[in-house]
Amino acid sequence: MMLSTKIFMAAAALTAATCSLPSAAAAQAARQADKSRTASPPKREQSNAAAGKSRTTSSPRQEQRSSSSSSSSSAAAADKSQTASLPEPEQSDKPAYAGGLLENFALGVKGGTTGIGGDLCVSLHPNIKARLGFSYLWYSYLPDGMESTVTDPRDNSEHTMGLDKIKLSFPSANLLVDFFPMRSGIFHVTLGCFFGQNKISALGHVPAGLPQFVIADYGLIPNPDGSVSADLNIGSSVKPYFGIGLGRTIPKRRVGFKFELGAVYQGKNLSLTSKNLDHSLVASTNKEMNENDIISTAKTYLQLWPVMAFTLTFRIK
Repeated sequence: MMLSTKIFMAAAALTAATCSLPSAAAAQAARQADKSRTASPPKREQSNAAAGKSRTTSSPRQEQRSSSSSSSSSAAAADKSQTASLPEPEQSDKPAYAGGLLENFALGVKGGTTGIGGDLCVSLHPNIKARLGFSYLWYSYLPDGMESTVTDPRDNSEHTMGLDKIKLSFPSANLLVDFFPMRSGIFHVTLGCFFGQNKISALGHVPAGLPQFVIADYGLIPNPDGSVSADLNIGSSVKPYFGIGLGRTIPKRRVGFKFELGAVYQGKNLSLTSKNLDHSLVASTNKEMNENDIISTAKTYLQLWPVMAFTLTFRIK
């Protein structure tokens, strides 16, 4: 009985031991898994450390890229700041025709009582323009019944000299300055001078048999047929001018138009030149000259020469 009890207990212990083997194996496996999980963090730390090392190793390149990128950004910013700091070009609001000293030029073609000619125009100031030009007026006509009174110095008798042909010749150079009170206006006042000797050439005849005669204290000896020619020089060679006008000396566009009114003061000086002139003859009379005398007429009406001119201007700059 006791033997059987011992055998039963041994069998039960063997059965319990046999049953506990899988549990022990599972427990051992769990312990090994715990050990592996406990040992794995150092590996992760090592990998993290290695990653950190690689990042540390690659940081100079990144720093170089970063520095180059920052230098590029700073250079761009510097260029932008320099571009911003550069002064913007001034936007001039003055028109092209209203320049300063010697900035604009124009050519003018003109016609009027001083003849036909042209001007070279230049700007001196937005309100002041200058003109240098030349004009020539010529006119001839055959007067009908025009006469002048002459005196025979031998007896102071008066005779009539008929005028057959009269010719006007007015060559003139001009230097003029136009002042515009309003910079953008077209009204202007003009001052300046005309240069040149104006003259009137006359061809006439005296009665046959009159060997000599005097006109305005000039003695002349007629040709055998009684004809005589003379040139009457009017005024001085330098003549002041004053005028007003409408239009731009240098046009706003390429082409402009200008109108002007004024007067040239020629003066009272008159001189007579002629191949028939005889300086030995002196008038022996003090009588006033007849109002029909050509020289007295010139003295009266030609001191001031009226100017009316139309000018077509072309801006070249």
